[in-house]
Amino acid sequence: MRIHHLNVRCTDIEKSCKSFCQLYGFKIFGYWFPTSSQDEMRFVLILNGIIICLSKSSDIDTVDDVAYCVESVKKSCDIVKTNGGQVLEQPHYLDCIQQSKVTLDNGSCNCYSSKCKNYIEKAVIKSPIGNLKHTLLNTDFYDGIFLPGFTQISKETKSNVSIDSIDHIAMAVEYGNANKYMTWYKNCFNFSRFVTSKLENDFGLVIQTKDKDSGLRLLTLNKHPCSELAMQSFDVEAHNDSVKFVFGESLSQNESDQITLFLKKHKGEGIQHIAFHTKSIIQDSLTWITNGVSFIKPPYQYYEEISSTLDILNKKDDIVALRDIGILIDAEHISSTEQNRFLYQIFTHPVLDTKTFFFELVYRNNANGFGAGNIKALWRAMDKYLQDVKEFL
Repeated sequence: MRIHHLNVRCTDIEKSCKSFCQLYGFKIFGYWFPTSSQDEMRFVLILNGIIICLSKSSDIDTVDDVAYCVESVKKSCDIVKTNGGQVLEQPHYLDCIQQSKVTLDNGSCNCYSSKCKNYIEKAVIKSPIGNLKHTLLNTDFYDGIFLPGFTQISKETKSNVSIDSIDHIAMAVEYGNANKYMTWYKNCFNFSRFVTSKLENDFGLVIQTKDKDSGLRLLTLNKHPCSELAMQSFDVEAHNDSVKFVFGESLSQNESDQITLFLKKHKGEGIQHIAFHTKSIIQDSLTWITNGVSFIKPPYQYYEEISSTLDILNKKDDIVALRDIGILIDAEHISSTEQNRFLYQIFTHPVLDTKTFFFELVYRNNANGFGAGNIKALWRAMDKYLQDVKEFL
């Protein structure tokens, strides 16, 4: 089970397409041209193997589909139904001329070529989280561009950034819902709990920022059967197969923080940010800045708080560049005998007009989880940003 693509619904699809390409390095790979008044324009964008499909939204910008490739669409749907999940589209085949069938006659299409066996198997699952759904695909017998109905524009897929995969997908959920969603994904998709930090307990990673009732709780799931093993190797294929789901909720129902503001602006629960893994976070951050991307910077005192970590890194990293760009650094493990582990992160300002989600760049120098210090610094930086951006409130 690996991610096939993400679907992003945009209030201004032409503007969003231009932004993704000019700012973040995506390439327009193909498109879907409307064939009826009920259909809509769609663009397929690609960045070093990461595929995002843009489609039209009437109200908010939102990531509404995390599509997966699976070995058997029917078996996956049966597991979902057995565990009380909702199947929005039952398993069916879609051939190269977009004719839908429950079964395929002799395993072939309905196009003019009698020998054509170019088709996909598809179903759609409703996630319990807000407007999110999961398209399940088997593309073993399909050799066209992206999915049936799409036309290729360009064969260029490489970008000038070293982003190689999706590291994790973070979701903002209502107070008290994270455990319920964890159980759903464990039962329906066979995800497993992933411990992100040595500070984490059975209730998740709790970040308190103001008083004992204020802050953030994070719980993380991973599809890989062995989470520790999955994060030891960062070849593209292995890393794409171990994308994590992170659930974030406020510690109180009465909070007025970034989670609550997202839920209000997004009109419900949903995907808050997408994290891309990069091999060179300084260079890619500088490339994005040159393109016009703005990042959320931590408070100035953050780098004073991590001075001991910076001292260790001083011989191998450009500390001045890290500070100037605003990259967060967490020392996951420091040892005189074992290999040190460091996590680097930086977060963009909201990506699209309705300011409902953003991107993250992450580089893992042997690090497995998420830095509690980084999360706290991000929380403080985001709160300051939201105070400055009045149209978000």
